[in-house]
Amino acid sequence: MNTPFFRALATALLLMLITSAEAAPLVVRKNVLRLTTAEKQNFIAAVRQMKVRLSSYNLPGESLSAYNWLVRLHKDGFDNHLTGGSGVHMAPSFFPWHREFLRAFESELKLAATELNITAPVAVPYWDWTDAACTAAVLHPNFMGGNGGGQANQFSSGPFPRSSDYRALTGAFATANDQSSTFPVSVDPDISGFSMAAGRAEPPRFFLQRSFTTDPSFDGGYAGGVPPPAQPDQQMLDFLPTASQVATGMAMTVYDMAPWDNTVESPGVPYASRTTFRNYMEGHVGAVDAQGNPVGTMMHGRVHNWVGGNMSSSSSPNEPLFWMHHANLDRIWAEWQDLHGIRNFPTQWTYKETDASAPKVFITDYLYGFTTEDQYSRDVNSADTLDLRAAGIIYDTQDFLPVLTVETVTTALATLRFPSIQGRQYALVQSSNLTAWSPAAAAVNGTGEAITLNIAVSPGVKRMYFRLHVSYQIP
Repeated sequence: MNTPFFRALATALLLMLITSAEAAPLVVRKNVLRLTTAEKQNFIAAVRQMKVRLSSYNLPGESLSAYNWLVRLHKDGFDNHLTGGSGVHMAPSFFPWHREFLRAFESELKLAATELNITAPVAVPYWDWTDAACTAAVLHPNFMGGNGGGQANQFSSGPFPRSSDYRALTGAFATANDQSSTFPVSVDPDISGFSMAAGRAEPPRFFLQRSFTTDPSFDGGYAGGVPPPAQPDQQMLDFLPTASQVATGMAMTVYDMAPWDNTVESPGVPYASRTTFRNYMEGHVGAVDAQGNPVGTMMHGRVHNWVGGNMSSSSSPNEPLFWMHHANLDRIWAEWQDLHGIRNFPTQWTYKETDASAPKVFITDYLYGFTTEDQYSRDVNSADTLDLRAAGIIYDTQDFLPVLTVETVTTALATLRFPSIQGRQYALVQSSNLTAWSPAAAAVNGTGEAITLNIAVSPGVKRMYFRLHVSYQIP
């Protein structure tokens, strides 16, 4: 045991925890329940400002607001996914495309916050619709607000019959009357598609519309002419996806498979193996009845239909709830990746309504609308989106797997720089690329400290992965 390494290791045991300059912070997307009042106010203000400031991605001659540019991109991608294949929906790229879409929104959100002199970090929160308490917090009159007003199945006459206005009456994006709106919805048909209320399509109004559970798919909901309550009652909440249904998707080990669209299903096998994670979570398979058979649209698509109004259209980002809904879906995908592999993703596929002879789509092909040719800030493909942590983003439910910079390396000693994440504490409990190390555990606050560990590491190693146990400190 009296080797140079162990002599150095014994000497190094005297080293203590040291602090140093703060590292670059990461974005932590939080459950709405964990937002402070100030964080809610900053988020609302920045979203409203996105309706005012011009988009960073306008083509020459365009003057779309930052918010409306994103609405148009989603509408175009939605409208094209059956005609030539945009890959925005009904394809393996559903999750990568919407992950980058969230990043584009968050980028514009931060610019809007800067214009308002908001110095605190801003990020899109997520709406965990499996939790009634979270739904209540999201739809609270002091935040996003509740249901739209009006009675179901009341239509005007004419060639384009529309339902009663269903305008949002409470919350940050409410409209007091049909003459003005603090959050105007574009009625340009190139930006906004038809919205849905009580199962009927109508041209978009210039104010936000909601019609909880009026879609005919919610048998027993508010599609029969009954005035809906302003806040969802238990009958409404029961139509949202459940934690057990999410768990079913999390147990699926295959991300996607042929035919790579909304028909991915293999009858006659156990339900968890019958379809794929992407198809199930996108909502094309359905809930499970007592016999294990799929029933009705669920998950992603179900929540869109549950909100109704602007949310159940090709231009669904007109509804600010869209971002929190998709942040939750992205969180679920991120957690699924932690379980089944970040690189658990097909390398090639075909788009819906194309035959086997159609050109293949590759993981390295650029995502629809996210290219420098489209005036986007960079060229992005599906592979670029897989490692969310590498993009500097995590969710508050995830274990943190950072790449820690090794500032000093010998065969016996390394000083590790921990990233800065406000409100977190780390405990080093497991490591890779190490043959020996001490102390056996080390706690570090999430404020950019460095810690000196006594480790054995191969010569020349400059970066190592560590698995950390994270405790989240709720403000």
